[in-house]
Amino acid sequence: MTRRLVVAAAAALALAGCGSTSQGDGGAASTTAAASPVDAWAEKVCSGVADEFTELAKQPNIDPGDPAAAKAAMGEFLGKLDGAMRTIKAAFADAGAPPVANGDKLLADFGTRIDEITTTIGQARTELDATSTTDPAAFQQGFLKVAQQLQAVGTKQSPLEGLNGDADLAQALRSTPSCAAIGGGAGATPTS
Repeated sequence: MTRRLVVAAAAALALAGCGSTSQGDGGAASTTAAASPVDAWAEKVCSGVADEFTELAKQPNIDPGDPAAAKAAMGEFLGKLDGAMRTIKAAFADAGAPPVANGDKLLADFGTRIDEITTTIGQARTELDATSTTDPAAFQQGFLKVAQQLQAVGTKQSPLEGLNGDADLAQALRSTPSCAAIGGGAGATPTS
């Protein structure tokens, strides 16, 4: 049951584009200064959220043998996840619309998707808060409900997918140094 919850949390992180932190030389990442306004925008955004992505890569330490500690650890993790999503949204908003066609719409759609994620995280936190740690069956049922809410996040389109709809922006999110370091745009296929 705990493994399922961690998998659900990982799905939520992947949805947010935070599923992994790249280690090493950054692969194909450019080591020169941003060459275009799109690259500069992507670099600004990704460097502004790098600490959040690093924090999110840390898995919660959940001890299924200690319900109170497991509940506290998951509550802390959900709090970090919520805070990180809000910080990521703010960093994107502070950078302004990406300098591409429909940049304003792309940014607004990104913000809407982040809001959907934070709403679901809030619902999961409410469910977790109501979960009893004294009744093992109730505890398991409560954690299952939290996992289901996080899995629902994983079934939605990633906030980054909309941004990756523009080929230049998708390339910048994959290749600028800060974006490559946090796995920005990983696995995305541009549609234009």
